[in-house]
Amino acid sequence: MLEHIYLLRDTPKTVLVLVIDALDESGDPLSRAPLLKYFSDISSRVDWLKIIVTSRPEHDIHSFFQRLSLDGHDLSKDNQAHQDIRLFTGYRMDLLAKRYYLPGDWPGKSRLEEIARRSGGLFIFVEALYQLLDDQDPESLLNQVLSGTLGEANAELHKLYSTAIETRIRRNKEHFRLFIQAVVVVAAYRSLSDKTLASLIGLEPRIISSWVDSLNSLL
Repeated sequence: MLEHIYLLRDTPKTVLVLVIDALDESGDPLSRAPLLKYFSDISSRVDWLKIIVTSRPEHDIHSFFQRLSLDGHDLSKDNQAHQDIRLFTGYRMDLLAKRYYLPGDWPGKSRLEEIARRSGGLFIFVEALYQLLDDQDPESLLNQVLSGTLGEANAELHKLYSTAIETRIRRNKEHFRLFIQAVVVVAAYRSLSDKTLASLIGLEPRIISSWVDSLNSLL
C-alpha cells in the first residue's frame, strides 16, 4: 500500500479522499490491527490524503481511533441520516402497498417512523424488512417485527433476521432441519455447492437453491 503512494510522480494538486466502507466486515481484530495502522501511517505522512472509515462500533476499531484521538461521527445519531432512512423506508413500503393492494398511505406515518427508529441508521435493516414483507402478508409480518420494546441497532437487526428464519421454518420444519444440519456439519471445512448439499440431504437442488436465495444476506 505504501509503495503505491510513493510511486506517484507528482503531488496531487487537490486533496484525495479514500473511503473504506464497512471495515468491521473485513477480517477479524487481529487482521484489522495492521490495516488500521497502515491507514494511520499513510495519512500522517502526506497532507493531501484523507481517509474516511465507516464501521459498526466494533471494540478493536473503536479503541484504535480513541487512542489516536481521531475524529469520529456517529451516523445513527445524525439527523440527515435519519431523514435518508425515513425516505428510503417510505419508498420501499410504497412498493409493497402497490404490489399487495394496500392503502396508499400504508403503513402510516407512525409505523414509518418506528421502522426508521428500529433501523438504528442501518439501511440494510430497511432492505431486509422489505424483502421479508415481500414474501408474505405484509401487514401481519410488519406488526410482528415492530412488536416488543425498541433495542439497539444490532439487536433489532438480529430480531428481524430471526423473524425471517422463523417464518420460513414454519413452511417446512423438516427440510429446514436437514438443511441446517448439513450447513453446520460442513461449514468449518469448505463451502459446498447447492447440488452437493442437496445430495447430502436427499432433496432436490432447486429446493436448496431456494433456501440459499432466501437466506442470502444472512449467510
